[in-house]
Amino acid sequence: MVNDEKYYMCQNITDKYNFELTFDNGGGNSTGGGQVIFREYLTSLILSGDATKDVYGHVQHTGMPAMINEGYFMDWSLVEHIDFSQPWWNEIMIDSINFGTKIYTCMGTWTQASYQAVEMIMFNKTLCNDLGIEPPYQYVKDYTWVADKFIKIIADSTADLNGDSVMDYDNDRYGFAGWQYEQIPALYMGFGGKVLDKDPTTKEPILVVESERTNTVLETMKSIFEMDGSFYHGTTYALEDNMFSGGRLMFNDAFISQLGGYRDMEDDFGFVPYPMLDEQQDNYSSRIGNTATVFYLPVTNVTTDFTGFVISAFNEEAYYTVYPAYIDTVLTVKQTRDTESEEMIPYIRSTATALDSALGFSPMSAMQQGASYIAANLTAWETKLEELAETYA
Repeated sequence: MVNDEKYYMCQNITDKYNFELTFDNGGGNSTGGGQVIFREYLTSLILSGDATKDVYGHVQHTGMPAMINEGYFMDWSLVEHIDFSQPWWNEIMIDSINFGTKIYTCMGTWTQASYQAVEMIMFNKTLCNDLGIEPPYQYVKDYTWVADKFIKIIADSTADLNGDSVMDYDNDRYGFAGWQYEQIPALYMGFGGKVLDKDPTTKEPILVVESERTNTVLETMKSIFEMDGSFYHGTTYALEDNMFSGGRLMFNDAFISQLGGYRDMEDDFGFVPYPMLDEQQDNYSSRIGNTATVFYLPVTNVTTDFTGFVISAFNEEAYYTVYPAYIDTVLTVKQTRDTESEEMIPYIRSTATALDSALGFSPMSAMQQGASYIAANLTAWETKLEELAETYA
């Protein structure tokens, strides 16, 4: 159904406005190495003055912030037909990775990852029932879904099932697990962790990784992974997927797009946003994955007005066709098992954003190394911050 809507959308818009839509991946892909290949391809196109590519769609890291600083892209906010206040644009995402009054990168509903590659926590409802644990739905609604409650459920659901006094992935039950390159940044962001904030008046970037709040976030994260029932790993998703499907994992880090893979799971399950650090936090914060596409406008573009019109048209059309087909039918009807989980979708979707990658901050290194990591990188970050502030001035 979603693919049909995508096809009709492209056909309708290209026919109506009489243009051809072509794509060129430059030999790249979504892997780390593939992202580098594509970035190098984009760089070569711009340096050669190639004006055949109107818009670049790529990740918001892997050297792209440096390309912004070096002047490869134009400011979207100056382009005709672009109105970022419209609902088909992800305002939270756009605001979090742009500064001042300039917008060099943007995301809307034409990017399916803006609502599919959003992280959440799946939980085993059958285990909750068996262990007498209250499912966290009401906590989310009451804005009391915080670290303390999360930690307690992890502890209450952890068990040495085979009684050998050694916790192991094959035999015992764990409270929280995930692939470290997704899980740890998602937890950091869920707890309100940031790298940069904004001056309330000028919107200039401010470094916040030295703050007491950030230190509390990192210490809380570290304490979670020191528990017997929590772990992160760098192998494959299959590890926690098999544990979760087999009823030996309470909380599973997952993207919304992964829900369909649990269709045959015997135990009942639900999902919620990542918890906040505490009730002083303003809101939940849901991480958009690193492979999500954002749009860049190359300085070689000679038809910016038409480009603005087209990209707005696609995002608007996707908002009214592809997006509801996925959210209202695929996700809500086909993949979600209860009305309570349906009610969680807005809490996750409306808080979806990305961790700014301009400085190269690593939540995992910060959690593991603490103050020494901050101290070792502070000078380099401050230098990059100056470059960033100059770019967006």
